[in-house]
Amino acid sequence: MDAVPRHLFLPDLIWPLDVSGVYHPVDRRDDPSGWRAWADADTPIVTQWDDGAHTGSTPDGDVLRLSALARGGRRRRRSGAARGQQIRGPCV
Repeated sequence: MDAVPRHLFLPDLIWPLDVSGVYHPVDRRDDPSGWRAWADADTPIVTQWDDGAHTGSTPDGDVLRLSALARGGRRRRRSGAARGQQIRGPCV
């Protein structure tokens, strides 16, 4: 699987999960280097909060889901770019 830089698809305001299990806001406009470090990290990042519910993903989790779907010759398309939409229907 080819690597795609996650930072290209993240919004300016993200909520990464730190080692203590707390999501905290990081804004690219206020802290560009900190934002980029979180974007490049293999950690869950919330990209949107709606009435207490959040959406996001992890690079490893996405790869595992895609790998499981690819077994047996099935191909899937990942859509959403870390915005809460996960695996979508077959491409072929």
